[in-house]
Amino acid sequence: MRVSWIGGWGLPEHYTRGIAESVLPQAEHTVYLPTQAGMDSLDGDCDALVAYSLGTFLYLREAKKVAPQCKIVLVAPFGDFRLESGRGGKTQTTKVRFLLRWLRRDPRAALADFYHRSGLNLPAPEDLPYAVEDLSWGIEQLAETELPVAIHEEVALVGDADALLAHAPLAEEFSRLEVVSGAGHDLGDFRKELRDALS
Repeated sequence: MRVSWIGGWGLPEHYTRGIAESVLPQAEHTVYLPTQAGMDSLDGDCDALVAYSLGTFLYLREAKKVAPQCKIVLVAPFGDFRLESGRGGKTQTTKVRFLLRWLRRDPRAALADFYHRSGLNLPAPEDLPYAVEDLSWGIEQLAETELPVAIHEEVALVGDADALLAHAPLAEEFSRLEVVSGAGHDLGDFRKELRDALS
């Protein structure tokens, strides 16, 4: 089984890969960073694709690149990250823009704060997970763009304790949304549900 993964913003490739391999140890996993280059290189000829957080947003913009027989699982999905849109995001646009400015001044501190506020199971980074230009590009997508309102039929998972997303508005756009009790925003909180969805 070949599984493609599009990771979340600011996460190192090895973090996503570790979760992927713990979910399906026998599968062949390819991890793509949530960057323009990552999306340009996305190979949609796979058996399954898991997109997470910013990765879901980027996948939904590029869904046509993925083979129709590929099973899709979205984790912590959204069509607009900004609170003002009323589409599930809990972060005000001004805070997203502040993160972008902070990232350009002190990227390690900005990442460490993001990990903490999001409830991610990651230590403060000693090294950047990928280039600061690509990190900035990802935040720019969140601050400046949205997906058209649509009903998405892919399997979707969100935690009821997600610090960044409110699940009630998401249910209006993701018809197969499963709200996972006790899960936050961390991809690792969804191992069981991912295993079930991909089996």
